[in-house]
Amino acid sequence: MTPPAHPARDAEARLQEAGVAFVRLLGGSGESGVRHLLVRRGDARTAERALERTAWRYHAGRSRLACAALFTWDGGASVWLHSGVPAAPLPRRALGGLERRVWAGARPGADGVPEPDPVDALLVAAVQLARPGFPRPAWRAQVLRLAADVDREHATAVARELGLAASLARALGGARPRETPRERVWAAGRLLQRSASSRRVAALLDGEQTPGHAVFRTRFAGIEVDSGRGVFLPVAFSEELVAAALERTAGARGPVVIDVGTGCGAVALAVGTASPAAEVHGVDVSGRALRWARRNARRLGVRNARFHRGSLVDPLAAELRGRVDVLLTNVPYVPPAQRRAGWDDMPGTIRGEDEDGLGLPRRLAADARDLLSSGGWLVAQLAADQSAAFSATLDASGYAGAAVIAERAGDVVVAARRRA
Repeated sequence: MTPPAHPARDAEARLQEAGVAFVRLLGGSGESGVRHLLVRRGDARTAERALERTAWRYHAGRSRLACAALFTWDGGASVWLHSGVPAAPLPRRALGGLERRVWAGARPGADGVPEPDPVDALLVAAVQLARPGFPRPAWRAQVLRLAADVDREHATAVARELGLAASLARALGGARPRETPRERVWAAGRLLQRSASSRRVAALLDGEQTPGHAVFRTRFAGIEVDSGRGVFLPVAFSEELVAAALERTAGARGPVVIDVGTGCGAVALAVGTASPAAEVHGVDVSGRALRWARRNARRLGVRNARFHRGSLVDPLAAELRGRVDVLLTNVPYVPPAQRRAGWDDMPGTIRGEDEDGLGLPRRLAADARDLLSSGGWLVAQLAADQSAAFSATLDASGYAGAAVIAERAGDVVVAARRRA
């Protein structure tokens, strides 16, 4: 399914076609990126089903703790379906009064999509800044945009009526009145978050579906795989590994394919699904990731893929020696100096070894040679600026014809054949 040019707008159109009433809490009519949409609780499942039929890449459904579903498309567009004004770590009913105001005061915006009254929209944004959790720059921008247009006295009176005066004052930078019990809970959550300095704590307090902290489903190379907390989400570019394996084993009888750094099993299972005659092995050091890989294999009914726990090719049986037609890998390769905040969640899935990040791919190239058949292929995903160095490593390690076979947004896939 080909994604539309403006997936977020298309998602709103799908909801309208399904007869689902909604209010756009965040996301301007001229934007094609992020939308936060409020739907009625009784319509939440119908709304989710409507968007499930679109060409999303990642999807996290509502859970016991989260009152929102998330859909993300290639290119970064995403839609949050909220079945209540987000109030976590409090339950959504904590903002029932504000939610009723939003529905009662909503009016069509410039593109005909219902939007809250500006005062209500300001209060929704102020609450999102008062709640603990991850930073919310889009909601901050919403506050700054609306603050210049609303009557401050009227907004303060409404906030006081709803018990949100301290939250509004905090968002606007004014003197804060005494907090209500609800606002004190949010303040305590912010304090806990600062003292814990943990993204996991932030995720628990946030109450929304966050990659690395919630169960996500990914559409990947014709299949759908699930992954949970601490497991890396498969990225679209890694579909090139699947394509490389299928191309290099086309016409072979019972080819053997290995996927090192398999994670939730996306690459291995996509190869196994597309090539039922293949013998596929996935390897990973993470027991948590492999539990998802095996769970995905059972759900998809893929019987020709096995998963092994261990480092690189260590757990693979000696009987595979000299029989492997293609070895695929997306082991961590990002140089440690390029560390980002999100790595605290799952550093082993991203941060490479050695100063240049190529420690694991180099070790794998050396270890894989004995497994590969004569003329067998090693296919690795790397950063574009690492391809020359890794190709030189391959040339010095018994491989021939190292070349970039795919490139996108700073990443490459490099392939080389084992010399006879």
